[in-house]
Amino acid sequence: MGEKVSAKSGTDTINVAVSDINGAKSAATDPRRSTSEVTRRKLFWMAAEGPMLASGHNPGLVSSIYAFSYFVRAGIFYWLSPDKWSFTLSGGEGIIRKRDPWKYGFLAEALINRHYKGSYLAVGLGFSARSQSLTSAGVDAVTQAGTNVFKTWNSSGSIFVEFRAPLGRNFRYNNRVGLGFRVLF
Repeated sequence: MGEKVSAKSGTDTINVAVSDINGAKSAATDPRRSTSEVTRRKLFWMAAEGPMLASGHNPGLVSSIYAFSYFVRAGIFYWLSPDKWSFTLSGGEGIIRKRDPWKYGFLAEALINRHYKGSYLAVGLGFSARSQSLTSAGVDAVTQAGTNVFKTWNSSGSIFVEFRAPLGRNFRYNNRVGLGFRVLF
């Protein structure tokens, strides 16, 4: 009995038949038959990156402003129920192009993903570090919608849209929206 990791779970049976130099063949009987259980890979490493707009406060103006940033995150992806439900946990840096009063910001998130054929919707909680002296760090409600660009049994890539809304903080100065590319390997 052996074990094999594959894209789909199930049982594989391998029949072995022996033949001699005269062409006589043996029957595939139990001693020459091997059955192996196939298990699906559930845990993947994850990397995501892409541009994001981060809202903030413009000193001297009443309205909020958006700054272009670029995020890079690493984490894990785990199938809770293959091809239906998964969990992702990731964190990384949000690099803001503008200088004062903007700062670099750490981003993290824990999401539950619902998969539909080649697409997925995700909801969960995240953390955003302070990106300006007038904004505050805190917990975010995070939503993502994505679609697969490629998929093999041991890796996949997808593009996604992400929205982060602050919980318990000023929405005008603390929301973010981004477009990303995610790779599972």
